[in-house]
Amino acid sequence: MVYRSEGLPPQPATAPRALDRRTFLRRAALLAASTPLATLLAACGGAAGTPTAAPPAATTGSGGTSGAASSASPGAAAPTPTSASGASAAPSAAVTSGPQPSKPRADGPPAPDSAQALRMVTPTAFRMDPPTYGGDLWQLQMLVYQALTRIEVDGKLVGGVADSWQSSADAKTWTFALNPKAKFSDGSPIAASDVKWSWEWICNPKSKSTSPDVAAGKIVGFDKVRKGEAETLDGIEAKDAQTLVFTLTSPVPYFPIVAASYNTVTLKKDNVLGGGEEWWRKPVTSGFFKVTEFTPGDQATMTLARNRYWWREPAKLSKFTMKLIADAQTQLVQYDNDEIDGLVCQPAEFAQATKPNGQRSADLYWETATATWYFAFFCEKAPFDDLKVRQAFASAVDLNILSAAALNGIYPPQKRNIPAGYPGGGDQQFQPTFDVARAKQLLSQSTYGSAAKGSSGNKLTK
Repeated sequence: MVYRSEGLPPQPATAPRALDRRTFLRRAALLAASTPLATLLAACGGAAGTPTAAPPAATTGSGGTSGAASSASPGAAAPTPTSASGASAAPSAAVTSGPQPSKPRADGPPAPDSAQALRMVTPTAFRMDPPTYGGDLWQLQMLVYQALTRIEVDGKLVGGVADSWQSSADAKTWTFALNPKAKFSDGSPIAASDVKWSWEWICNPKSKSTSPDVAAGKIVGFDKVRKGEAETLDGIEAKDAQTLVFTLTSPVPYFPIVAASYNTVTLKKDNVLGGGEEWWRKPVTSGFFKVTEFTPGDQATMTLARNRYWWREPAKLSKFTMKLIADAQTQLVQYDNDEIDGLVCQPAEFAQATKPNGQRSADLYWETATATWYFAFFCEKAPFDDLKVRQAFASAVDLNILSAAALNGIYPPQKRNIPAGYPGGGDQQFQPTFDVARAKQLLSQSTYGSAAKGSSGNKLTK
């Protein structure tokens, strides 16, 4: 992320610090008392992703790293890095060189509340409809909508619309207690029935939602709603205005993390159903901010202001403006002309800015984020429908060389897809390690027999 050269050190979302638009805004999300933009700010270093395949990936926390990982088989244990001959190719040294994340910077002078405004850009067309949109504007969506829970910048799970939650002993029943002060941006109270409908809406085929099974697939009644056979989920009960009970088909001990996903945010039923296909242009919001203006077009602009009915710590920013600028060079020109406050830098600009005294080096801030990019196999297509082939290929890739040569050392290899320091993560070595001899052995155990020709006469490659 490129910002003005004055600096701001890390601080919690509730920090009382104020700053003007010339201050180096280390984390817009922190100043806005919101975590999702941390991904946006970290993305200039290539460290953050918009992981829509798994719910936790819709949020980020600090302290983690990003990396490259190969995926041999979902749920399959990594093969032991040994070979029939007892020898294997030595993996390259772990990546230790390359650009290093930015260090905290000193505070700039505080500014009056009226000057707490941030102007940003996006190359992506606006669509503020969480169920149907999986692009990089989910960060903006999470500024205006709120889910049952959310993950803070330090990786901790905290309350969103809900204040507390508890599970049954078998983790198949989860009860959430909503904040009694929770309100939509129009001042109407957020009740358990609103949250229930929001979850049911993402499961309803009429919503045209993408991958609702990721968040709601384990809720009793999901299949019936998804097939259009019902409109309500048997597994969600609004016991009273502030109590919501989820009944699941199998134990999900991490369900409160799932409940932080951006596509499970609380929407207002009348606003969605009565606003037409593009209801999101004038949304009734449930989060830190409300939408005060949306100007459509090739250079569309959306302006946010504090939601006066937000029931937790107020946003630090009084105003947030996002402008659609598809061309990266135009973004740089506007930045240099002081028309915007920051942008996600492109690889070429990042390479220059990470050099000593490089162009815009004083304005660059980047850090690693709790996100993992990975290569996966299309398991339904030969030869990758064979587990042994997938494991062989994963063992034949030296991730250290890939990281250093192709990714500039910014994406260090990971031991597993969900890293340590993140809910559900760890530091166990789940990914196969680089071992050529082991790769050949695994391939010989596959239905192909070898890379050249299999026992059935099928070639591995055309």
